[in-house]
Amino acid sequence: MDIPPIPNQPKTFKFQERTFGQKNPVNRSFQPPWFANRTWLHYDETNELAYCHVCMVAHRDGKLSSSNLDKAFNINGFSNWKDASVSLKKHESSGCHHESVEKLVTLPEVTKDIGETLSNAHAEEKSDNRESLSKILSRLWFLGRQGLPIRGDGDENDRIYTQLLKLRGEDDSRVLEWLKQKNEKYTCAHVQNEMLQIMALSIPRDVAKDIRNCALFYHG
Repeated sequence: MDIPPIPNQPKTFKFQERTFGQKNPVNRSFQPPWFANRTWLHYDETNELAYCHVCMVAHRDGKLSSSNLDKAFNINGFSNWKDASVSLKKHESSGCHHESVEKLVTLPEVTKDIGETLSNAHAEEKSDNRESLSKILSRLWFLGRQGLPIRGDGDENDRIYTQLLKLRGEDDSRVLEWLKQKNEKYTCAHVQNEMLQIMALSIPRDVAKDIRNCALFYHG
C-alpha cells in the first residue's frame, strides 16, 4: 500500500458498519471524532482500515525496531471499531508509536534547532570579526594618512598602532576582546604591510577611475 505524505482523515466519509459479537451482536463503524487530537491517525477508505501514519512511515524507512512493531496499525490495518477507543489509546502509548515519533519528529526537530543555533552563532561571529577588522583598517588608514609611525622600536603594547586600538576599545569593548585573542588578530607587521599596500594601490585606481569618468580630460 502506498503511504500518502500526510494522514488521510476524511470527516464526511460514509464509514461502513461492521457487526461485532455473536450472542449480542452490535454494529459499529469508524467515528470521525477519533481523529481529534490524533494527527497520526490515517484512514484507508478503500479497505476501510485505520493505521498509524507515523508508524507506517517509520517502518517503511527502516527506522522502527521489529520488537516494537504493532502490526495492527503498521501492516494489517485496524478495524475493531467496538474497542477502538481503548486500542487507539493503547497504541498511542506503545513503544512502537513512541519510537516512531522520536525518530521521525522529535530528533529531526532537535537537530534542526541545533543546526540553526550553530548557524546563527557562526553568522554572529563573522559579523563581529568583520566589524573588528574594519576598525583595525580605519586606525591603520588614519596613521598612514597622517604619516605617523605604526610600529616603532618599543614593545608591541607601547606602539602607537596598538595604543590607538586600545583607545578605541574604551568606547567599544569588542575591540579589546579582539586584541586579547592569541591568533588571527591581523595586527602583526606582515599583515599591516599588506593592508598598507592594498590601501596604497587603491589610490591610483581611484585617480584612474576619476580620469576615465572626466569628459574634459584629453587622452592624447
